[in-house]
Amino acid sequence: MKQKLFFLFILFFISSCVSFPKKNLVYHTIDLNLDTNIGNTNQTILISNIEVLPPYDTKRICYSFRDHEVQTYSYHLWASPISHMLLTSIILCQNPKSRIKFITGDVSNTHYTYDLKIVVKKFIHRYYGSKSYGLVDIIFIVSKMGVIKQKEYKVKVLCKENNPYEAIVALNKALNKIMNDFLIDLTKN
Repeated sequence: MKQKLFFLFILFFISSCVSFPKKNLVYHTIDLNLDTNIGNTNQTILISNIEVLPPYDTKRICYSFRDHEVQTYSYHLWASPISHMLLTSIILCQNPKSRIKFITGDVSNTHYTYDLKIVVKKFIHRYYGSKSYGLVDIIFIVSKMGVIKQKEYKVKVLCKENNPYEAIVALNKALNKIMNDFLIDLTKN
């Protein structure tokens, strides 16, 4: 009996010393390409707030197989929360020749055309059977001289393959379509 216990103890001790390979974390970013040269006049947009609804405003990338269920990938993460990446990407899309300029922060001495609030309702990799999609749902709340307008944009982009990287590509495509459609709509009014 003692030999069996000793053997089990040695087996347990040796197995606890074995290291299993760890999977590396992979960080992803938002890649925004805005057409800031649309419209006929120069316009300045104050981004006063970007709100990303839970559970999406996190560094965890969300996916779902069913409605009303959200899971997160373990080894694929956003480089920073979506609200931070979206704001940074919008500001970095500008160039000196842009007709549309985005500003943030203290604007007490700055003239701006629009006050913009962005609400990201959904930013998820969604599986439907054997296919998956990047789903993005955003509400833009625009204020100009006291008049407030609100418009919601929903885009679903098919992933080339059912994996996290292709989901990021699809989410970026969906986000780019929404942002550019919003700017086109804004300059029409």
